[in-house]
Amino acid sequence: MITGTTTQTAATETTAEETPALPEALGARRIAGLLSDHTGEQVTAADVDELVAAKHLVASDSYKGWPLYATAAALALDKDLVRGVVAERLAWEAASVSRDAAAERIGWHWRDIKRMGAEGRITLAKGRRYLIIDLETLAAEADGEQYITAQAAADVLEIRHPADWRYVEAAGWITPADTYEREVGRHRTVTVALYRLADVRAVRDMPGVDWESVRGLPKGTASPLREYAALAPTRSAVVKGFAQQLADRHRTTVWAWNSPYSGGWEPDWERVDGGPTEQEVRRELLADPATAPYASEITLCPERGKVTRTARELLQPDAAVILDTETTDLDGQTIEVAVIDAATGKKLMDTLVRPTEPISDGARSLPEG
Repeated sequence: MITGTTTQTAATETTAEETPALPEALGARRIAGLLSDHTGEQVTAADVDELVAAKHLVASDSYKGWPLYATAAALALDKDLVRGVVAERLAWEAASVSRDAAAERIGWHWRDIKRMGAEGRITLAKGRRYLIIDLETLAAEADGEQYITAQAAADVLEIRHPADWRYVEAAGWITPADTYEREVGRHRTVTVALYRLADVRAVRDMPGVDWESVRGLPKGTASPLREYAALAPTRSAVVKGFAQQLADRHRTTVWAWNSPYSGGWEPDWERVDGGPTEQEVRRELLADPATAPYASEITLCPERGKVTRTARELLQPDAAVILDTETTDLDGQTIEVAVIDAATGKKLMDTLVRPTEPISDGARSLPEG
């Protein structure tokens, strides 16, 4: 008997790892990653933007407002073209710096660099970066044109702030070059004065001032600079003078109140045909050599100014009357009614009313004082 042996061989299937298919379109960041793998260069989204700007790559779709680019079109780009874009970006980055890095490099505040840009002194170029050579030229040619705070200005003079600095301003030696609003808490701002560095240095080099006697004074010591400030007009006279000039220039009524709460002055004015605006008056205040030193102590258009304007409107002829009553008691019945014209003070009506209850002793007595 022949015994047949059947051998069953199980075929081992070797499944090769398949590369997942690429999406038809991707955003700039993922296209940059795709091109990095394709070219061996570190391609960024900025490089993709440059390729798009040069019309080498065109958006084929969008997702939530962001453009998408065909992956096939990206991979079809000439590798040397992409490498050239990357090399150009790297060269630009090596020759330029960002805004914050620019400020740190030359020791300026970024606001000063931005202001120089607005004046055409330096250009914010591709990628919102500054060319280093332009930055260094600016630092050399515009040294002294930086704006600094009063505290920084006092540091330059090596004096105390505000103990000594207030007399530098009061003497009229320096005026703010600009101001900005700084938030204090959630619902309030304060005006911060900025001074031109070159002006501060000029004060430091003024002849006839014994700066050595001022420097290094301990806290609480009277400032030797007081004698110079005594020769200058008082803040009160300066503010009142500015208010009168403002009234004359704009043919309007101006009032200024010295707040017992803040210690500062609070000017306001009638609006004639909508003007002058707060911004216009602020510019005039800063341009006035006498008032500019007090800019941080002057609050334009305070909240109570609205109350004053409303009250003045009510004092116009035929605008309002005042109702005055006499009563039998604090919460009692009326026994006399008078109506007075708010504008002229003329009594329009005065009549007695017969009460149904007796008059209290308190109602008969005259108020003290």
